[in-house]
Amino acid sequence: MPDKIQESGEHPFDLTRRPRVGETIIQGFLILCGAISIITTILIVFILLEEAYRFFSAPEVNLINFSPGMSGSQKLVSLAFYHW
Repeated sequence: MPDKIQESGEHPFDLTRRPRVGETIIQGFLILCGAISIITTILIVFILLEEAYRFFSAPEVNLINFSPGMSGSQKLVSLAFYHW
């Protein structure tokens, strides 16, 4: 039997990949979701860094005010004062 398969050129199993539309759509959707999540994360980090820069560049606030010697309530009061 194996001789007949080799002679005729036929294979019992076709291992070539056939394109499937559903798989292509799902793969594209997953790539799109991944790209959106990466862009969202980069934008969040950028906005947080920008806001931190704006906050600490204000004359009323500097990094010395946020030293470890300050209690938590003093930090919250200074944050609330600056925010409003």
